[in-house]
Amino acid sequence: MELRHRLPHATLVDARHPFIVDRCRGKAVLHVGCVDSGLLEERFARGELLHQKLERVARRLVGTDIDAEGVRLMLSKGMQNVHAIDISDPAVALPFVGETFEVIVLSEVIEHLLNPGLMLERLKLMMQPGTTHLLVTVPNAFTVNNLLNMARGVEYVHPDHNCYFSHVTLHNLLTKTGFDIAEELVYTFETDVLPRRIRRRVATFPQQRPAAEPDFGWMRTTYWRMRAAPARLLRRILAAYLYSRTPFWGDGLIAVCRKP
Repeated sequence: MELRHRLPHATLVDARHPFIVDRCRGKAVLHVGCVDSGLLEERFARGELLHQKLERVARRLVGTDIDAEGVRLMLSKGMQNVHAIDISDPAVALPFVGETFEVIVLSEVIEHLLNPGLMLERLKLMMQPGTTHLLVTVPNAFTVNNLLNMARGVEYVHPDHNCYFSHVTLHNLLTKTGFDIAEELVYTFETDVLPRRIRRRVATFPQQRPAAEPDFGWMRTTYWRMRAAPARLLRRILAAYLYSRTPFWGDGLIAVCRKP
C-alpha cells in the first residue's frame, strides 16, 4: 500500500468567488448551499454574497439550502427561485430532476455534512452525462494559516465543520462517488505573500466589487498594523517559502467534475 502521494501541478486561483462567477457566466446554474448562514445579512448588505454575484451573470439561477430561515430572508430581500431543501436527505424528493443545469455549484458545503458522499450521489441525479459541470470547493486542511495556528496550539476551524479535505482525500471522495475530475485547482486569498514567480502564474477572473468606504480610523489602523508588523513579516517569509514548493498550501481546493 502506497501512503505517499505525489502532488500534481495545479493552477493557483486568486480567490474562489471570481473563479465560480466566471464559470457560471451565461449558464443555467443550480447553487447548492446558497445561504451563508450567520453572515447572510452582513454579506448581502455589502454585495459579497456568492448568490448575489451569480444572479448578475447566470442566464438562469436556482438556489437551495437547508437553512429555511436564511432562505426566507433571501426571499424577503427580493431574491427569487430560492428553496429550503435538504438535498442530501434520501427521504426528500428531488424537485429538479429532469431540469437541465449546465453548472451545479457546491461551494464550501460538504465539509459541513455528516455524509458528503450521499450529497454527491444525489447531485448526480440532476446532472447530464458529460455536459453538466459540478464545481466543488472546500477549505484546505493544509493551508498556511492552519499550520501557523497549530504551531501556537490553536485549531482554527468553523464550529460547524465535520471533516477536513486535502487534495488526496477530496480526489478520493469524488472518484469513489463516480465523478470524472476535469480540473483540480487551489485558491488563495493572499496573493501578496506569494513569491513573484508564483504571483505571475495566479489565475485571476473579473469580479465586480463594491466601492470601498473611506476609513476614518486610519490612525488606529496604522497603530495596530505597526504592532503586528513583526509577526506579519515572519508569516510572509514562511508563506513565500511554502508556496514556492507547492500551491497546495493555499486556502482552499477546487474540483471541476462531470458525470460520466
